Amino acid sequence: MNSTWKPEYENGIAEMDAQHRQLAEKLDLLEDALGQPRSRQDIALLLEGLISASEAHFRDEEALMSRHHCADFDQHQKEHLDLIQRSLAFKATFDSGASDLTVAVIRFLRGWLLNHIVGSDRKSSRLIRSNPAA
Repeated sequence: MNSTWKPEYENGIAEMDAQHRQLAEKLDLLEDALGQPRSRQDIALLLEGLISASEAHFRDEEALMSRHHCADFDQHQKEHLDLIQRSLAFKATFDSGASDLTVAVIRFLRGWLLNHIVGSDRKSSRLIRSNPAA
C-alpha cells in the first residue's frame, strides 16, 4: 500500500493529527482499490467513506478553530466547502457511470489534503496551541 501520511505532516494537535492520518489512510485504500479488480460499488463505498470522514473532520476542525477565534476561520471553512463540493461532484460523475474514478482524481485529493494540512491547518494549529485554554 502506498502511504500518504508522514510524521512531518503532524501539527501538534493530537485529535486533528489522528483525523488527518485517517483521511490519508482512506485515500491510500481508495488508490489501492483502483489498481485491483474491484467493483464500482466497492470503489463508490470507499469514496463515500472518504467524503464522510472529511465532512466529520472539517466539522471538528472548524469547531476547534471557532473556539480559538482563528482569524482565518472564514477562508478555512471556504476551503473545506470547496473540497467537499468537488469530491461530491467526482462521486456523482462516478455514480452516474459517466466516468471512472482515476488516479488523477486521487492525486488531486491527496495534493489538496497535504497542501491544506501543511498550509492552512499548520497556520491555525499554531494559534490553537498557543492558547490551549480557549
